[in-house]
Amino acid sequence: MTTRPLSMLWSLNASCGSVPDRTELERTLLLVNDEDLHLDPKRGTAVLARQDQAVDLGGIAKGYAADEVKRILTEHGVTNAIINLGGTVFILGDSRIVGVQHPDRCTGISMGRLELKNQAVVTSGDYERFFEVDGVRYHHILDPNTGYPAKSGLRSVTVTGCCAMELDALSTAIFVLGKKEGARLAQEHGMGLLLVTDQLDVFCSDSLCGAFSLLTSSNKVVVG
Repeated sequence: MTTRPLSMLWSLNASCGSVPDRTELERTLLLVNDEDLHLDPKRGTAVLARQDQAVDLGGIAKGYAADEVKRILTEHGVTNAIINLGGTVFILGDSRIVGVQHPDRCTGISMGRLELKNQAVVTSGDYERFFEVDGVRYHHILDPNTGYPAKSGLRSVTVTGCCAMELDALSTAIFVLGKKEGARLAQEHGMGLLLVTDQLDVFCSDSLCGAFSLLTSSNKVVVG
């Protein structure tokens, strides 16, 4: 939650086509500590303990907005709708087909598809925002432990469930954790899970096995 200084440092360097200096990165990492965020529900306040700390809501904002839109539509009697906030989708009512973006293809080119009903689906991937320096690709999903883009062996994470905000937060966490720990986290929260690895193989949780279909013949699907 308090990774804003880190993401701002990388954004600034990305605009210049450079990687942050290691010393500056380590100094910025010291500002990342969610325990420094003090919430007071009664007063409706949030206070950070140290100067230059900042909150990044990018990991939950779209999910929260999707949940709110779904709530408002439901309160007004809407029973069928598709709420699409780009990477965060809520299917209300009848089953719909949602494409799973191919990490190495243009936006809108799917490597598979999911058929979902009355569920939210969120995808986090390394193909959304990135830059290259000396042939090395740096994406926007940062590991708060190292300060660098996560190296977890994954290209994208897709999760399904009933709360879009929770999915939004956990899809990023799963991307950082990697397949093994990520699958455990998804199972603990009762989420459907679809992972695309660095080799473009697909891991599909048992709960999504019947809903997912692969559109490319060159990839392997593992169900578990």
